Amino acid sequence: MHAPLAESEVRVPAHVGTARLARAILAGFTATLVMVLLFLVAYNLARLLTLAPALALPNAATLRSWLDNLTHNRLIDAGLADIYAATAIYLAGGLVWAVVYALAEPRLPGTRPWVRGALFGLVPAVASLIAVLPLMGGGLFGLALGAGPLPAVGNILLHLAYGAILGVVYGPLGDLDASTLQRPISGRDAVLTSSYEPVAATSLLVGLGVGVLAGIAIGAFDGAGAVAHLAGGSMLALVLWSALLGAASGLFVGPLVGIGESG
Repeated sequence: MHAPLAESEVRVPAHVGTARLARAILAGFTATLVMVLLFLVAYNLARLLTLAPALALPNAATLRSWLDNLTHNRLIDAGLADIYAATAIYLAGGLVWAVVYALAEPRLPGTRPWVRGALFGLVPAVASLIAVLPLMGGGLFGLALGAGPLPAVGNILLHLAYGAILGVVYGPLGDLDASTLQRPISGRDAVLTSSYEPVAATSLLVGLGVGVLAGIAIGAFDGAGAVAHLAGGSMLALVLWSALLGAASGLFVGPLVGIGESG
């Protein structure tokens, strides 16, 4: 028989199996929400810039036209017409790319997690520019939108931010103890830190699914009344907000359950 390992000798392989997938889901959810918020900030900033007195000058006509077309085009209009569906697609895409990142992360160059994440972010950026935008009528690199290079530049910057946040949360932040925000010192602390991640990710996904079902059930049970009062008349809004509330609840409860099971 082998002697039991001392607590300091316990080693937990990083990002292996379900732990890698779980951490990717948590990091992807965080990075995608930040990306959506940055998009909203950039969109409103572009709208404000169109009102700047300097852009009313004749020599700024091209830039003003680009900004106008950047904030008023077929893709933006379609997204605003059904912003809740667009947000749901963003979240789903962000989670899928996060899983791809978990598979590619060990092979990416760079010593800093945010650098590896930012480099990876160029992959969905290129896919969006050469595949998604043309399929949606925006043209290659978004040139059909009449906004010059702005759609391509904005797309790349948003995906760089998404990738950098994804890399940091998947890497060093994911290694921190959730209760102290410190890196685990002992082997047992490392076990506790890694053990609750699969539970947290599972509860996030379960909460997301339960939220979707709850939103659909509420809308079906109370009909137009619930939709009108809770979500401004949009059934998709009710489902989306219910799903996000369920995901947030799962994300809060999951780590507590995982730590309790490991204690």
